[in-house]
Amino acid sequence: MRRRSFKLSCLVALLVLVAILGGCGSDGQNVTRSLRDLGIPLLDEYPNDSETLIRARCSWDMIAYDGDIYIGCGDYDTNMGPVTVWSYDPKTETWNASANRLADEQIKRYEILGGKLCILGTDPREDWSMGNYYLLENGSWEEHRVLPSGIHCFDAAEYGGKTFFGLGVNSGDLPVVVTEDGETFSPVSFVKDGATIDTSAAPIVRVYNFAVYGDALYAFLTMGTEDAVSYEVYRYDGGQFCYHATPPEVFLRGYDIAYTGEFAGLATFVNGYCYYLSEDMMTFRPWRVEMSDLACDVTVIGDTQYVLAYTGLDGKYESAVYSSEDGKTFTKLFYFYDKIPANSFVYSDGVFYFSMGRYYDGSSTEMGRVYALNYTIE
Repeated sequence: MRRRSFKLSCLVALLVLVAILGGCGSDGQNVTRSLRDLGIPLLDEYPNDSETLIRARCSWDMIAYDGDIYIGCGDYDTNMGPVTVWSYDPKTETWNASANRLADEQIKRYEILGGKLCILGTDPREDWSMGNYYLLENGSWEEHRVLPSGIHCFDAAEYGGKTFFGLGVNSGDLPVVVTEDGETFSPVSFVKDGATIDTSAAPIVRVYNFAVYGDALYAFLTMGTEDAVSYEVYRYDGGQFCYHATPPEVFLRGYDIAYTGEFAGLATFVNGYCYYLSEDMMTFRPWRVEMSDLACDVTVIGDTQYVLAYTGLDGKYESAVYSSEDGKTFTKLFYFYDKIPANSFVYSDGVFYFSMGRYYDGSSTEMGRVYALNYTIE
């Protein structure tokens, strides 16, 4: 009896140990050992010679398109262009660099415009009379230098048969242009309290983000000086953007905030720190996935939303993916440990891809490493 009891105790202890190591249960599953290391594709282009070069390896955005995984790079604060477009081919398990380098300092955001993959010209290297965007056409990246006064192009949105571009412009110019044919562009006015906004005295005039929510188009306007910047939301009325609301400053942290789309009747956002909800684009409620987690990316797959968040631990980071059916309550699906956190992710053909790093941290030589995780979404 005593020997049988001893064996049973050992078996129970072993099962408990396996459960702990596997991270099963309500706290999600530990998938650290299941990650596939896809390397640091930008290491040769931005070596470990300085923090500036390391920071340029940050994958500002990831997108799956036509079976391949595309990542961002560069840095428009420190002018790290021209930039190469890097993509991963899961079929050949290889990283591929674009044949041509883009005349831009950074790849900050990918969009799908007219069914084509688009890169917005965050900081073109040419003169400031025109801004750029780039389309993947017939296997190569074609430059479209057509955005009037587009010193920076931060976002684009298709709405009502038109395409809107959110820009950073000089004083006196307007930060949104619109086109119907992709060839002719017109600036769009902003109106507040019945008067058209005058930008001539504002050195900072930028629209970092659009949001298409509830059959309406919204633009987030950042305007002012280095010492006094206002953050306001405007709604498009068919000919101009009209003042809608002033969100709290903690919500709009410059271009850190990103609209992630409408889900379960809510407008959802992340800003690299927190996940936000809005039902009217006037009030923005922060929702911490967990008190210690910082939400940094969101994607919707089918009827489920997935949030990527990370937690700083003693000498390492835990990156975790949560799922939600209503945008308000979350279930921790899985997590993994690494020297640095994951800052962006994408899901394609049964695989999650994670790009590691924090855009403000140039000290870690692990910046820009990409992991893959086979994961079946039911």
